[in-house]
Amino acid sequence: MSDGWRDHSSPAQERVNWVMDEVMSGRMSQEQGMVEMARAHEMMREEARARTTHPEHRRED
Repeated sequence: MSDGWRDHSSPAQERVNWVMDEVMSGRMSQEQGMVEMARAHEMMREEARARTTHPEHRRED
Protein backbone atom coordinates (compact mmCIF):
# COMPACT_ATOMS: atom_id res chain seq x y z
CA MET A 1 0.00 0.00 0.00
CA SER A 2 1.23 3.51 -0.82
CA ASP A 3 1.87 6.27 1.66
CA GLY A 4 0.73 8.83 -0.89
CA TRP A 5 -0.94 10.98 1.75
CA ARG A 6 2.55 11.75 3.10
CA ASP A 7 3.42 13.47 -0.18
CA HIS A 8 1.17 16.34 0.86
CA SER A 9 2.69 16.82 4.31
CA SER A 10 4.81 19.85 4.96
CA PRO A 11 8.29 19.54 6.47
CA ALA A 12 6.91 21.03 9.68
CA GLN A 13 4.13 18.43 9.86
CA GLU A 14 6.67 15.70 9.23
CA ARG A 15 8.70 17.04 12.17
CA VAL A 16 5.62 17.04 14.42
CA ASN A 17 4.89 13.44 13.45
CA TRP A 18 8.51 12.44 14.10
CA VAL A 19 8.57 14.14 17.53
CA MET A 20 5.32 12.45 18.54
CA ASP A 21 6.67 9.06 17.46
CA GLU A 22 9.93 9.60 19.36
CA VAL A 23 8.21 10.71 22.58
CA MET A 24 5.54 7.99 22.46
CA SER A 25 8.16 5.30 21.91
CA GLY A 26 10.30 6.58 24.77
CA ARG A 27 13.28 7.37 22.56
CA MET A 28 12.88 11.06 23.46
CA SER A 29 11.91 12.59 26.80
CA GLN A 30 8.82 14.75 27.07
CA GLU A 31 11.05 17.73 27.81
CA GLN A 32 13.07 17.15 24.63
CA GLY A 33 9.80 16.67 22.78
CA MET A 34 8.53 20.06 23.94
CA VAL A 35 11.69 21.75 22.62
CA GLU A 36 11.41 19.94 19.28
CA MET A 37 7.68 20.71 19.07
CA ALA A 38 8.43 24.42 19.55
CA ARG A 39 10.87 24.20 16.62
CA ALA A 40 8.23 22.47 14.52
CA HIS A 41 5.69 25.18 15.32
CA GLU A 42 8.20 27.85 14.28
CA MET A 43 8.67 25.95 11.01
CA MET A 44 4.87 26.00 10.54
CA ARG A 45 4.80 29.76 11.04
CA GLU A 46 7.58 30.18 8.47
CA GLU A 47 5.74 27.95 5.99
CA ALA A 48 2.53 29.93 6.50
CA ARG A 49 4.39 33.20 5.88
CA ALA A 50 5.94 31.76 2.72
CA ARG A 51 2.52 30.63 1.44
CA THR A 52 0.91 34.03 2.03
CA THR A 53 3.75 36.06 0.55
CA HIS A 54 3.35 35.90 -3.18
CA PRO A 55 5.63 37.88 -5.50
CA GLU A 56 2.69 39.74 -6.99
CA HIS A 57 1.66 40.93 -3.50
CA ARG A 58 5.08 42.14 -2.40
CA ARG A 59 5.72 45.86 -2.35
CA GLU A 60 9.01 47.12 -3.67
CA ASP A 61 9.90 50.21 -1.65
